[in-house]
Amino acid sequence: MARGQTIKFLRTTRANLETQKTASGLILGEPYLITDENRIAIATAVNAYYDFALKSELPTLLRAVKTADETVNNSAIMQDDDHLTVTVEANTNYILDCIFIIDTTSAASWRAQFNAPTGTTLGATEIRNTSTFTAFGSGGFISNLNTIFENGAITYTGVSYFHLSGALFVGSTGGTFNLQWAQGIATAVNTILKKGSHIKLIKV
Repeated sequence: MARGQTIKFLRTTRANLETQKTASGLILGEPYLITDENRIAIATAVNAYYDFALKSELPTLLRAVKTADETVNNSAIMQDDDHLTVTVEANTNYILDCIFIIDTTSAASWRAQFNAPTGTTLGATEIRNTSTFTAFGSGGFISNLNTIFENGAITYTGVSYFHLSGALFVGSTGGTFNLQWAQGIATAVNTILKKGSHIKLIKV
């Protein structure tokens, strides 16, 4: 192993690199700068090479995480969550994954919806569990945006876990994608969306 040496990249075009590959003219371990793509590649054999993805080609991760508990008491009026907001791009598709940790009572329950730009569509499935991981129901398939997808679904007093997974399709208008929530029935008890709840979107 030779450390402390200058590494020299052979400048080449994609077409020329392909020609050298076909002719078994590459050198194992030799690095290349593909000038017509501004991309790095390394020969893995005399007739093969590995080219690296550009930054613009890597998946874009959007993530919003609750950094503190948030409490609603005696209110069934939908309100924006304090933390769970991301900005989505127009004409873009995302993989959606969400975890919501709710501490409430069966009397107050919980209701929620996503707010999204006009023209956005959603397809997702939901699983709900109690703090003891005893399943108490599934929300099934969710396709509603700007419409309540959970309304008084919690029949358990204590901490419940909601896991949503699916796909989000943003139309010609980008903008804010966020969670709105409230109690299912206005009740004079604390309904808490817990720290660690999160929204994750991966651009595809």
